Amino acid sequence: MKLSIIFVPVLIVAFASCGSMRKGGEFDKRDVRPEIMDMAEAIIDDGFIGTQSIARNPEISKEYTLRMAFIDVATTDELVHFLGHPAGILRAVAFEGLAIKGYPNLKQVLFDLSEGDYYIRYIFGDIEFTLPVIEYAYTVVLGRTIPEEHPGYVNDDPPATVELTAAEEAFITNRILSIRSLIP
Repeated sequence: MKLSIIFVPVLIVAFASCGSMRKGGEFDKRDVRPEIMDMAEAIIDDGFIGTQSIARNPEISKEYTLRMAFIDVATTDELVHFLGHPAGILRAVAFEGLAIKGYPNLKQVLFDLSEGDYYIRYIFGDIEFTLPVIEYAYTVVLGRTIPEEHPGYVNDDPPATVELTAAEEAFITNRILSIRSLIP
């Protein structure tokens, strides 16, 4: 009898606390300042990553301005947190931000991005591509090319470099090609 008196309240507390625990793989907005989360949601609403000017418009696009402001204002910890966001566009922007800010573990982040099959819409001038996030990170952000290809969207002035062995380069490029094959 005494055991059930103690056991029942412990069970109730245990079940009640389960609701407040974070579930693995879910993005927790509480780890990001509200103004940064608002900017992130606007980036998702834009639905693409683009170069400074879109199409033949000589003006800098509002989407580009927002992305650069987000990168500028977000802390390194917030950018690292966005690498776990379910939206590929935020993973790509977070990687770009970490590259610009000189994040020391960028190589590991690059390999972490290869684990998913996240895509983004990328607009280069007036051409739209569907790219795996890892391809955006590798070619657009880091300025690397895939052997026997020279897409026009490779960054000639990357904000960061990552030293890769030939085997690591082969792994990344093969992963990009594998994910591309899944694009509908």
